[in-house]
Amino acid sequence: MKLLFITLLLIVFGDYTKPKPDEERVNYAWEVLEKAIQEKDSVNMAEGYYLLGKRHADILDIEEAYRFFYQALSLNQKLNNHYQIGKVYLRLAHLELKQNHLERAISYTKDAVEVFEKNDIQQGLYSAYTLLGEIYLTGDNDRSEARLQSSPISLDSVLHYSLKAEAIAVAEGDMEDIAKTRFIIGRLLLSQRNPKALDHLSYAAKALENSSSSTTLLNCMAALAHAWIVFDAPEKSSKVLARAQEIIDSVGTIGLTTKANHHTVYSMYYKKIGDWQKALEHHEFAMNFYKLIAKSERNENLSKWRIRLEIEKKEIELKIRNQELKAREETIAQQKLLIIISIISLFLFGLLSYFLYKNYTKQHFLSRKNAFLIQEQNHRVKNNLQIISSILNLQKEHLSDIASQNALAESQARIDSVVLLHRQLYENSDFELIDMEKLFDDIINSVALTFGKGNVKSEIELETKFLEPDTATSVGVIVNELVMNSFKHAFQNQDPTITITSVERKDKIEITYRDFGQDNLEELFRKPENKGFGLQLIDLIVRQINGRLTYHFDNGSVFTLIFNKPST
Repeated sequence: MKLLFITLLLIVFGDYTKPKPDEERVNYAWEVLEKAIQEKDSVNMAEGYYLLGKRHADILDIEEAYRFFYQALSLNQKLNNHYQIGKVYLRLAHLELKQNHLERAISYTKDAVEVFEKNDIQQGLYSAYTLLGEIYLTGDNDRSEARLQSSPISLDSVLHYSLKAEAIAVAEGDMEDIAKTRFIIGRLLLSQRNPKALDHLSYAAKALENSSSSTTLLNCMAALAHAWIVFDAPEKSSKVLARAQEIIDSVGTIGLTTKANHHTVYSMYYKKIGDWQKALEHHEFAMNFYKLIAKSERNENLSKWRIRLEIEKKEIELKIRNQELKAREETIAQQKLLIIISIISLFLFGLLSYFLYKNYTKQHFLSRKNAFLIQEQNHRVKNNLQIISSILNLQKEHLSDIASQNALAESQARIDSVVLLHRQLYENSDFELIDMEKLFDDIINSVALTFGKGNVKSEIELETKFLEPDTATSVGVIVNELVMNSFKHAFQNQDPTITITSVERKDKIEITYRDFGQDNLEELFRKPENKGFGLQLIDLIVRQINGRLTYHFDNGSVFTLIFNKPST
């Protein structure tokens, strides 16, 4: 759709082919001005400045165009030539529009409207009202909702002025101007998805059938076909496009933009009906025409610059001699200065390189030292925890009470889960991340040994394979408690089977733990007074990581842990 709007903005009622500025027009404008100055004819002086402004606008000499237009404006204001004043304002609006300065273009157009309305100049009002529509459609090419709200002119205002333009055309009885105005109104309504756009565009297309400009007709038919597509009537769009194709085939010369526009809408039509092959073919046709347009634009711009260079050539030749002498003196001085600066720069660069190298070697040494210290710390923590675990194991063997033995075994398993994590920290070169798949697998095997179960079937599939140590410790303790819970309640009369999966959902991580035991722990999980130390520990850690743990029974106990994804 954006491609279509870009095409429609390249043309309003004409085709891509534009009148090219040439030396004859420039010379004629200068002749008019020079003759008027000699004869002290203010009217023709204003006209000469106006023509020169147009010529400089054509060759993109914006600064000179402004200068000549304002000179024309000043003279016409002194002469009270209201029609010419409004014309200059409209030219300034077009100049701002070329630079995509929409607010300033609207400001100049409203100045023209004020002059024409105050003096009841209908021809000028028609031009000003229609220009407001063109400016709005230019700004509508790439509008977000925020940009629409901050638009320099509202759609309602533009429609109001366009309807005024239509009334002027109706009063004049100019059917082609009526059709062109309704074409603009239709496009404005289409930009807000108003079905009334179909009536205006249909009228314009029908009225322009007998127009001398096949380009205007084809552009109107393209907009109408696009409207039928927007309002879900592709069969009617097909008829309009087929008729447009007949006109293109019958007319000898059709501009590149019109052809590109036609194939763009055809591509949209085939997309709408799901014929992707033909949609692609017409899209490629359109792209080929746009490439030709770009090439033509490039050649035209080269021509404009050539003319501009010719205009400035005499002035440049006069300046060159003085500039050459001055440039030689400046060059010698600059070369001396450059040599001095180069020597100083080389010295400073060498000095800076030396200090940077020294700093790098120092930082590298400190980094390696810190990494060694962290690994050594984790190693010692792991060893100390293993000593505690061994002490608990020895204590357990000297107890005769089964409940006490089980309590010590659970405590030992909890310590072992932290041992496994610290073992990863000192064994891995990257001590900032924990491999959760390996950690979960080690926890399951460790708990299985604690409970005397050697054969455990486990499946671990994680989207989030690595976590930073703090979060990994919390998650590891929770999973350790869930595994112990499964061995205590689920695997008393069956072989252990455990699955652990994780998925990422935007900024959340969801870990699902499932065993396949027959005991439904709903009552135990729901009532706080029934929870043992393990479940209470889980609740505490879940709150610490701002997470949420849910439980349900589905051919086994299913625990789902959801917590925020750690920031990286």
